[in-house]
Amino acid sequence: LGHHVFRAKQAGQFNVHQLNQLMTRNKRHNESFSGNTPVAPYSNGITDLYVSPEIMEQVRAFAYNPLRTDSAAVLDSRAGSDQHIPDNVREDIWRSAGMSNIYGVNLHEMVEFGKAKKYNTLFDLMDENVEFCDADGLVAAKAAFVDASEEILVGVDQSRGAFVRPVARHTEAGGTFQALPDDQWVTRTDKTGFYGYLEEGRLVLDGRALHGLIV
Repeated sequence: LGHHVFRAKQAGQFNVHQLNQLMTRNKRHNESFSGNTPVAPYSNGITDLYVSPEIMEQVRAFAYNPLRTDSAAVLDSRAGSDQHIPDNVREDIWRSAGMSNIYGVNLHEMVEFGKAKKYNTLFDLMDENVEFCDADGLVAAKAAFVDASEEILVGVDQSRGAFVRPVARHTEAGGTFQALPDDQWVTRTDKTGFYGYLEEGRLVLDGRALHGLIV
C-alpha cells in the first residue's frame, strides 16, 4: 500500500505538480516482468482521478490563484514558487466554472470523498496504520493517515482493463436479470406483484491500476 499511495509535500493543497508526481508513480509500476520497460506497453497511465468537492474548489481556484502559495521553506526543490498556468487555461477554467481534466486525466467529483467522509474513513480503517512518505520517499516525512485532517484522492488507470464486473447469466434464457412473480398476494385477485434479482461481482485484477494521493 505504501508503494501505491504517497503524501503531498504541501499539506491540504492540491496542484498539478502532485498530479504529475502521481502519473510518474504509476509509470514506475508499469514495468515488465524483469523490471524493465515493456516491449508492448499496455497502459496509458492514470486516466481518472476521484476527488472531493473541496479539491474541486482548489481546482477552480487555479483561475485566480498561483498554484504554489506556501512558504519557500517547504517548496519542492524541483519546482519554483508561485508557478502559474497559462492565461488561456485560466480563462477556460473561469468560463466553465472548473476543470474537467488535467494532463488528460479526467476529474470526478464525489461527495463520498473528503475529510471524515465515507471513503476517507474506509481508507483509514483499512490502511493498517501504514506510514506514508512523500513522493520522494523521504523517511523523515513518514506518518500514518489521519481521517479528520487529511483526505485521499484515488487515481485509476482505466486503460489496463484491470476492473471487471462479472454478471451471472441464466443458462436457459441467457439474460442477466430475472423477474419472477411474487406469490405473497396469491389469495388476492389482481394483486400479484413481481420481484427481480441480478447476480454480479466486482474484481480488481491488477493492483497497479490503482494509486492514491494523500492531501
